[in-house]
Amino acid sequence: MFRKDKWFKLGWAYFVVMFILEIILPAWTGEENGVIENLQMLWLFAGLWYSWKMIRTKQRFLEQAKYLWTAGCVYFFLLIMREISWGRVFFVDEKGHMAQYSDLGLYGKLVHPTVAVFIVVALSACTKRKFGARYWR
Repeated sequence: MFRKDKWFKLGWAYFVVMFILEIILPAWTGEENGVIENLQMLWLFAGLWYSWKMIRTKQRFLEQAKYLWTAGCVYFFLLIMREISWGRVFFVDEKGHMAQYSDLGLYGKLVHPTVAVFIVVALSACTKRKFGARYWR
């Protein structure tokens, strides 16, 4: 079961507060790259940092948990990169629209294969030393 530490409680408080803020805040705060999306990015970076921190701590109950935390790092990295559309939000055309992958040249062609590689890395980290196999049967 989940540990009910400060991050767990803070995450649920954030979840509840978002529903309240959705009623109170104007519509522009929920737009692309608005206040709510930036807060979401903050939580995604916090998840990445927490997973990274947990890789470096000694696990008392299960030594192979570092592989699961490695998969967590990859997962949060993928979420962060998806949130910024793999960098496309930083490139706009002359009309102010987000650039398409085809407009980004070689980088645009490599995004989807890179995502596939990261997914394979995360899945292999989950199954490292048969960690995931015990829970997935």
